[in-house]
Amino acid sequence: MTDANDNAPQFTDHKLEFIIDEGFYNRSHLANVHAVDYDIGRNAKITYSIVGGSEGQLIFILLYYTSLLYHSAWVVCQPI
Repeated sequence: MTDANDNAPQFTDHKLEFIIDEGFYNRSHLANVHAVDYDIGRNAKITYSIVGGSEGQLIFILLYYTSLLYHSAWVVCQPI
């Protein structure tokens, strides 16, 4: 008997929101993103990535296997 990959990973938080103040320290830890997959064995392995967002700018880093989310740039507010 083998496990079919029939369960999609599900995030425990469907939406994460952050308020980042000006001068927020580069590479600061923001959150742990967490998902569960009810498959077994290698079909339950979860990896994380950011899809979309600020094109050409690396603003957030999401570590592939650990789900740790970091801010990767200094925050500088500019007048509108």
